[in-house]
Amino acid sequence: MAHEFLQAFQALDVRLRDFQKAALETWVQEYRGDLGIALTDVVVSFGIGTNLTNDMGQTPLNIVLKLVECNGQSVAKISDSPGKTMTDNDTFLAYLRQVFEIPEVVEAVKIDI
Repeated sequence: MAHEFLQAFQALDVRLRDFQKAALETWVQEYRGDLGIALTDVVVSFGIGTNLTNDMGQTPLNIVLKLVECNGQSVAKISDSPGKTMTDNDTFLAYLRQVFEIPEVVEAVKIDI
């Protein structure tokens, strides 16, 4: 499961405060126990895709793609790691931080579209 799955629910017809719960409930309804583990961002084997497809000894590019808009509405990924918060709408980011009471401690990566 990628961040983008959860981010998309920020733009769907649910209260912003409930978007993560709605996403995980949808996951459970879809897989009904056949895929009951939703690993949102904690796998120890991160980067396996890059290393699996890049076995020629070259340094892989550091390219990260995240949603910044879904369904015509801004979405954001907030991170506690500096430089990893991603959005193209500072107003939405401030609103998201307010709803979840997240202090502004990291700088967002500004995406110009």
